[in-house]
Amino acid sequence: MLASQSATPNVHAQFGWLVPDAKQAAAKFLEAGLTLLESLSSPSSADGFGPIERGLSTLLRTDAETRRSSLEIPLPESVTAKRLARVISGLLVNLARPY
Repeated sequence: MLASQSATPNVHAQFGWLVPDAKQAAAKFLEAGLTLLESLSSPSSADGFGPIERGLSTLLRTDAETRRSSLEIPLPESVTAKRLARVISGLLVNLARPY
């Protein structure tokens, strides 16, 4: 069983991530990636990388103890540690499968 098959259809529909085939999943993935890139970019300006740096700075936090920067991305409620682990595990199993 694939990792993506373990959730019920009602849960998929509730969070809007039910995709019946790989083409639709890839399209949603590309759309999300483009939305991220659009949020980090703006029309050319005199300060070069300034708009990108400002966009990325909204995702960076400084750890109080180590003073090191870390990337912080707010996740929707539908993304849980259990779901991520299940999907990554399923992906690795499928990649290891001989064809």
